[in-house]
Amino acid sequence: MNSQNSKYFPKPIAYKHFSDGGMLLATEYIAGKPLYKNSIAEYSVEQQNNMFNSLYDIANILFDNHFIHRDIHQENLIVKEDGIINLIDFQHIIGNGYLENQENIEFPKKMRGTNKRFRPHPFVWDDMVTIYKMLRWFDEFPIEGRDVKLNQLKSRFGKLRYYFLDNKFPLKAYLNFKWLIYFKIANVFYKYADGV
Repeated sequence: MNSQNSKYFPKPIAYKHFSDGGMLLATEYIAGKPLYKNSIAEYSVEQQNNMFNSLYDIANILFDNHFIHRDIHQENLIVKEDGIINLIDFQHIIGNGYLENQENIEFPKKMRGTNKRFRPHPFVWDDMVTIYKMLRWFDEFPIEGRDVKLNQLKSRFGKLRYYFLDNKFPLKAYLNFKWLIYFKIANVFYKYADGV
C-alpha cells in the first residue's frame, strides 16, 4: 500500500502474533466522527466530496488488494475534520494472510464479534455493495464524477466474495448458512432467463 492510500487507514503501532493463532494489532487513534447519513448535510461541499471520494477509494483499495473487510458500517468509518474518511476495526477481515479460523468459516452465523453478536451482514453482501449503498447517501449533494464512480463500483459487486466462497468455504458452511445455496441456485435461473 502506497502512502497515498494509507491516508484512509490508521497507522499500525504494535502487532503481536500469539502461539494459539490469535493476533493483536494496535493502531493510532483517529480523531473524528462516525459517518452518519443524516449528518452529511452539515459538512461543506469540499468535505462532502472528500467523504464520497474517500469511500470510493477505500472500496477500490480493498478490492484491488484482495481483502474483504466484512464489517463496514457507520461506526467503523471515521470522518476527519477535512472530510477524509478512515476505515477502522479489522478484526473480521479476510484476504491474503488474513483468513478466518475454521470454526468461523464452517459456522458463519456464529462469526466472532466483540460481544458475540449475531452478525450475518458481512456474508449477506460484500464491501462493494455496502459502500455503494453508503455512496448513494450523497445523491442530493453536488459530487463530481458521481455516476461514473457508482457504475464502476457496481461492476465489482460480489466478485471478491465469490472468490472467497469458492475457494475457502467447505460444504459444511453452505449447509449451515442455507441462504448461500439459494443464492447460487437463483443465479443459475437468472442467467438462464437472460439467455446467458
